[in-house]
Amino acid sequence: MHDDAEDHATLKRHHERLELLYAELERSQSRETIAAMLGVCAAVRRVDNPHYRYAVEQIVWIKGPLEAKRDGIDLAAVHQGIARLVRALRSPALRDP
Repeated sequence: MHDDAEDHATLKRHHERLELLYAELERSQSRETIAAMLGVCAAVRRVDNPHYRYAVEQIVWIKGPLEAKRDGIDLAAVHQGIARLVRALRSPALRDP
């Protein structure tokens, strides 16, 4: 059985952490920041509540641009991925339980 309130709170915490890390990423694009963001993405993926499946699926839009590329990190794509997660969490179907 899934606890919607707990899962919603967990996703909100992860979102807030991603926002803080993104601000740091804009400044430095350090390996540590990227690793921390990928860690948060992995933690979000562990929320297996079907009610939040769409929100969790938005993580691929953040994770993909963070993975090592020869031409660097696509900050705009990471930002758009975070925005997709925010919209998913604000969806009327996913209001605070």
